Amino acid sequence: MSTAPNPADPNSFNHRFVRIPTTKHVYHVVDQAPLHHRGDLADAPTLLLCHGFPDLWCGWRYREMCGMADVIGFPACASPHSHLASTPSQQLRCTVAPLLHHCNRTEIHAFAARGWRVICPSQLGYGLSSSPSDPSHYSYKTVSYDLNLLLTELGVPGQVILLGHDWGGMIAWRFTNYFPHRVKAIISVCTPYQSPANSKTPIISDEELIRKYRPNFGYQLAFKKPEMAIKLDQVGDLFLESMHSARFRRRPKEAKPEGSEMGSWVQEGRLEKSVDRQIEQRRQGKLPKPDPEPELDFYLSTFSKTGFAGCLNWYKTRSINQLEEVASNLSPTFPPHIPALQLPAALDAALPPEMCLAPAVLKCFPGGNLEVRVLQTADHWCLSDEKERDKVTGILCEWIEIVLAGKWKPTGNAIANL
Repeated sequence: MSTAPNPADPNSFNHRFVRIPTTKHVYHVVDQAPLHHRGDLADAPTLLLCHGFPDLWCGWRYREMCGMADVIGFPACASPHSHLASTPSQQLRCTVAPLLHHCNRTEIHAFAARGWRVICPSQLGYGLSSSPSDPSHYSYKTVSYDLNLLLTELGVPGQVILLGHDWGGMIAWRFTNYFPHRVKAIISVCTPYQSPANSKTPIISDEELIRKYRPNFGYQLAFKKPEMAIKLDQVGDLFLESMHSARFRRRPKEAKPEGSEMGSWVQEGRLEKSVDRQIEQRRQGKLPKPDPEPELDFYLSTFSKTGFAGCLNWYKTRSINQLEEVASNLSPTFPPHIPALQLPAALDAALPPEMCLAPAVLKCFPGGNLEVRVLQTADHWCLSDEKERDKVTGILCEWIEIVLAGKWKPTGNAIANL
């Protein structure tokens, strides 16, 4: 049974480091045992949560950990800036604790409290995980194989329920393509399914693909440029504030800096112009640092140590993914026996619901095992948005309960608006 950690001992928390024997990548993992579970941990239902960009393991905090501070006794640090601790264990104690201390206390009934084991790695290139410079390390296949071995190293012999958001959503989909025997069910928040490439898939540049077919991915062309990491390192606090600050989200649009909202910079060229403008304004002393805010401070302290170079490698992998998928001869259709739930957000400018609802996507599920629920009032950050997260948590928990109870049935690729 899961017991309360010793508040004086940061090593008693469920933060682990796992070295993948094949790639030698080291992953920082939050491995939260289910509360009140008796018996072998390998027998507990296990959830694998995959975050995206520019996020961290704590992007899922309102699901696996929020409220757990009240239940299992997380310590509080004297200052949200105590992340300057020198050792990994001190760093974990002084960065995780203040973040969780400020979580919404009504979220006690999250995943771990429901008796599920929660495994949430910091993705490659993020936080305390490895950050190789070669983009090939970040391919869907490489990361999927890493996660498969990570589960083995953590003593998970059987199936998991996969949850992914943003890039984590694509990893969840591809993990299922590469390792269908490992997946009991899958939930993708915002990210649509995309059929694996095959020998007939045309080889075109990212520029041509985006300009002809995916203008909402225009910002990705900026993320591919080597100088973009350097630029974001200069104004990364403002970039992260626009996504992870509850206070920023509450501001009226006219009170936000020009070009700072996600919907305004997805088109090609706009993001880079916005970042360049912020760099110049900061040089002139016109842009102060964001005000202290516990949850935002956690992101700022983490990215200030790692920079953006590693995580931007995810945007440089499309051609690598295509070649690996063709060579792997993956099925063009999704495994018909695996329950799948997509939660697109109606206000998501980068991943609009139309991508999830496209006929080309729906035909990949001939077994009718896909269910799409469109979050009508949500945007890309629905997992942490204080107006949406309770609803999203409820949807996730209810659907997972149905799957685990053996009551799930194919819906015929049903679509609902919520």
